[in-house]
Order: sequence, then C-alpha cells, then structure tokens
Amino acid sequence: MKIATGDWEEGWPHYEWRWRLEGWAPFRDRFSETKWTGQDLAGKTILLYGEQGYGDVIWGCRYLEKVKALGPKIIIAANSPLVRLLSAIDPEIKVIAKSDPLPFFDYQCPLMSLPATFKTTLKTLPAKVPYLVVKPEWLARLPPKEKLRIGVAWYGSGRYEGREDLRRDIPLEIFGELLTERHEFYSLHKEARPQDKEFLDSHRNIHTTLLSDFAETAALIDEMDLIISVDTAVAHIAGALAKPAWILLPHPPDYLSLVDREDNPSYPTARLFRQPTAGDWESVIAKVNEFLKGFIKP
Repeated sequence: MKIATGDWEEGWPHYEWRWRLEGWAPFRDRFSETKWTGQDLAGKTILLYGEQGYGDVIWGCRYLEKVKALGPKIIIAANSPLVRLLSAIDPEIKVIAKSDPLPFFDYQCPLMSLPATFKTTLKTLPAKVPYLVVKPEWLARLPPKEKLRIGVAWYGSGRYEGREDLRRDIPLEIFGELLTERHEFYSLHKEARPQDKEFLDSHRNIHTTLLSDFAETAALIDEMDLIISVDTAVAHIAGALAKPAWILLPHPPDYLSLVDREDNPSYPTARLFRQPTAGDWESVIAKVNEFLKGFIKP
C-alpha cells in the first residue's frame, strides 16, 4: 500500500476506494447528507465520525484544527469510550456517541477521509503534539512514586466494527520479560483478561486499576514516564499526548506505521520496534529489554 511506503500523495486518494468494497457498504450508506470533499464550510455544520477503530479516531483528530480553521461548527460522532476524552480537546466542538440521535449537519466526513481531502503528504501531515487534553479529575491519586513509571499494553481490543485483528497481541508470558524490578509498571488495560489473571496476581511489580473509559486511560498515561504498547489505542493516546512511547509492531505493520523506520512522523515522541518476521515477538521483547535497561527519563 502506498500509504505504508510513504507515497501519501497517491496513497490517500487510493484509500478512498475502500468505500467501493462490499464489506464497507454499511458505512458507505450510513448518511444521506453530502460527503465533504473540500466544499466551502464557512457557516456550515460538519459531522466527523470514526468508521474504524479507536486508534484511527484518535489519529484522525489531528485534523480538527485544520477543519475548524475553515469556519464550520464541528460535531464528532465517536464510540462511547472515546466521548469524554475527545470532548476535552476543544469546548467549541460537540462530541456525541455514535448511538446518540444526530443533530442537524450540512456535510459529513469520516475522520480517515480527511487526509485525502487535505491532500496530505508526509511533509504536510499535522504532527503537532499534544493535541489531546487530560483533566486532573479523571484519575484517582496514585501511590507515592518510588521508581520511573512505565505504562504497558500487550494486547488490543481485538475487534472493531465486527472485524478482528489479533496479530498485534503479545502473550503475557513473553511480554512479562520486561516487568523487572528496575521500574514500576502500570497496566493500561481497562481490565485484565481471564488468561492473564494468574500471571498478574503473581507479579507484584505491575499495578492494575479499573479504567472506565479512554479519558481515564489518558489520565493514567499522562502520569507515566514511558509507555510500552502494542499498536492499539493506548499507543495513539500516548503519541497524541506527546508522551515517550515505544510501540511494538507486528509484521507486516499497520499502514500508518509506514515501513523500515524506527520513528513515526505521526507521533514525534514515539519509537517503533518491529517484528523481523511474522509472529516473532521474542526478538522484539529482547530488543526492548536492552533499551529499557538504560532508560532514564528525558
């Protein structure tokens, strides 16, 4: 895919072909209102919505400032767990859950169609961070800090809009090699999976807490010195908060991670660790562990 290789000038227009695929029909036919493809927005109302996963919605929110500069009222329709987090970005932007009744709007546009509309290239990508905002009341007070705090996520939600992608998940028995006594670790998952409970109960060096939505996840991330995460919403939130983030990528990676590079233009504070071959998480964890031994807060 041209987006993955960095040819965004052609890649993003090609990405709009997804709407012609049979599996995308439910998303294509969701609205009768005109899709925004660059029409004058002054004095109009535009609905921006996420048709893909949580991370894609967070990534797409980097365009809100550019859309707002065109003069419309903006409504965002997002998955319920994202509503409180996105509502804090800009008080003039209305954020609703996708299940809520829709108010009036003149135009609609999926967030992941904004790169094509704005003719985005790697040089023009809106990459200013942070663009997410954390409110102090979102998180209960943490215990006194004794070591550098590292937030971790070793699996993704596993599905979105009825589709699954489990390639990015790392068995906790492998990921757990990172959880040494050198640092203090916090799970950034909403809750523990049943298959992880025994491991977590026997490792006192990783703290778990109940998180009700991504606003609380973001607040916990903001308290960390470093984030180590598979390519999931946690990694996007960390990048959008300008937190140091080490993102662990499967082979092949998601197209937004590009190929053959350790940095990510979308998130300047991120470092990428890539599987050399499909399924090889052991070598990824070994490399991360070497970097972690020398990690000192910037």
